[in-house]
Amino acid sequence: MNEKMRLLIAYDGSASSKQALNDLRRAALPAKCEALVVSVCDAVVPPDTVPAIDVRNGPQARAIAREIETIVETTRSRALGAISDAHLA
Repeated sequence: MNEKMRLLIAYDGSASSKQALNDLRRAALPAKCEALVVSVCDAVVPPDTVPAIDVRNGPQARAIAREIETIVETTRSRALGAISDAHLA
């Protein structure tokens, strides 16, 4: 059989998928082998800014507004990181 082996590899950026790619070095693959790595990033990137929150209701409202801003910033950073990882893979 002279056909080259074809592999389809799913990659999701997790530690186990990274390890699976590294383990391919030790796999008993034939000399003629073609691999396609497929990566899907299901990420919703929040906007750069958070809609204004009415903080006239005192310190509790301001604290909630700061917490929301932090959550949005963290989510945005993680989503952009996941997209970047997907492009590098």
